[in-house]
Amino acid sequence: MRLEEIFNGIEIEEKTASLEIEISGIASDSRKIKDGYIFVAIKGGNRDGNDYVNEALINGASVIVTDDTRNLSVPFVRVSNTR
Repeated sequence: MRLEEIFNGIEIEEKTASLEIEISGIASDSRKIKDGYIFVAIKGGNRDGNDYVNEALINGASVIVTDDTRNLSVPFVRVSNTR
């Protein structure tokens, strides 16, 4: 599935990722990321998914979905609310 299909109807605030990229899965747990996955960095009560971006990239994430780019230099899509 292409990234543009996943974001159909979702407002994108900023992006560096190509919407033409092929995606093989989605996860918000960096330990479950595999090659070609999207990592969705969700802020929770005790943890911030943005703290796990590097682990997700090491595990094969192709794109990071976040509401806080933190000067990311990797392909990302910023949305207002990752939930």
